[in-house]
Amino acid sequence: MFERETALQYIFANHPELSGLGNPSKIRTPWLEGILTPEGWVGSNTVQYTKGEWTVKVSNAVIRYIVYSVEVEFTGEKAFNWKGTVDQDGNVVEIEFAIAK
Repeated sequence: MFERETALQYIFANHPELSGLGNPSKIRTPWLEGILTPEGWVGSNTVQYTKGEWTVKVSNAVIRYIVYSVEVEFTGEKAFNWKGTVDQDGNVVEIEFAIAK
């Protein structure tokens, strides 16, 4: 969850055009969590979180110093896609950001 929240904070801090959306984590309904890693799979892990029009996928290799790959998709008004990484220290690197047309 740390990586999901860190990515969302980064998105809202660095993309003011999304300011009207509000952080979905501040809404009282819980995130729905689903593990996307196939049973018996080793070496990587993927978890998907959904809440309303929000989907956040978090993937990571199973190694000592983890860097999480995070994908955020919002399908409502001001729909957008974001991809980036979050390391264990909370450093975020944005790889892609696109507002849907």
